[in-house]
Amino acid sequence: MVKNHNTDHLKELYIYGLIGGTPFKDELEKISVIQENTPIYGVWHKNIGFAVSAAPDYPLKDLSKESIIQLFVDHQQVLECLRQKFSLIPVKLGTVLESVTEAAAVLANNEEKFNDLLNYLKDKVELNLSVSWNDLNEVVAKIGEEDEVKKLKQSLLAQEQVSQEDLIKIGKIISFQMQQKKQAAREYIISELRNLWEDYFINEVVDENSILNLTLLAITGKVDDVNKKIEYLNQIYRDSLDFSLTKSLLPQGFSTVSIKKITMDQLLLAKDILKLPDTASLQDINAARRALLHCYHPDKNDHAAVNKVQEINAAYKLLEEYCQENSSDFNVDLITDYYIMKVIKADKSNVNSMNME
Repeated sequence: MVKNHNTDHLKELYIYGLIGGTPFKDELEKISVIQENTPIYGVWHKNIGFAVSAAPDYPLKDLSKESIIQLFVDHQQVLECLRQKFSLIPVKLGTVLESVTEAAAVLANNEEKFNDLLNYLKDKVELNLSVSWNDLNEVVAKIGEEDEVKKLKQSLLAQEQVSQEDLIKIGKIISFQMQQKKQAAREYIISELRNLWEDYFINEVVDENSILNLTLLAITGKVDDVNKKIEYLNQIYRDSLDFSLTKSLLPQGFSTVSIKKITMDQLLLAKDILKLPDTASLQDINAARRALLHCYHPDKNDHAAVNKVQEINAAYKLLEEYCQENSSDFNVDLITDYYIMKVIKADKSNVNSMNME
């Protein structure tokens, strides 16, 4: 049975995340960090749900860069609040569903797979490890005393005048040596921690002083072991590196749900673009694409043909995806609106697909 709490007045829904737990009797909570104190609601199917709010009145694709940044901040703050009470898997930023009924149908048709995802994250904690140089100037000074740099400096001192190119050459050598030291430290630290995490996510370092910024997904019972390993690494690198291990402030997305709706109109338009009959196999669709590409190839026509080629390829991709997701041929009499669900893992390579017809 689908339970939707205080959502009857909502039309389009903005989706924050997939949540697991006991459904609330009322709205989930009012998150004060959201502009205008936007209430967050739950659309539930049994013990899984979507955390939602009313979608903005304006199209998200029309947002300015500054508004997108603000949306991202708000989205992450809601996820952090939800994570205090629920098992949580973030949904891709900017995801909107048309109604409570649609959201409930997505949950019902993917109940088993969503539960598997939530169970995987159960009893696990996200930790953030930041590693940086204790004293960057000291590191640079030590590199300056290494043989290669020292010999170059001595040869320059023998010259009457040091050119700008000579200084740049020294700088490049020091920079290269710095990167080598960073890489060696990163590889060793990761190798020491590898057996203590279930998953990990390497974040982009923010400045020259940073060596490594790593988010770990660890079993709650192994957090003490992680702390002990960090203490061990701190001892090894006590003269050069500083280690900081904290609980992640925001969910890093070890699994992020992407929801994409494909409508009947989109499928019919793709059929017309490829000039297909009412029924077609994947082989037929590919053959139609090849024939059209031969006619409109940019080498045989003017530059306007490029747009046509893109249109043909997009139509083919849509119908190919439809046939593969539904394990069937294309048939006008059988097509319906449906959803393609992708669960993107932290390593960015393990993607499982689901659909809802």
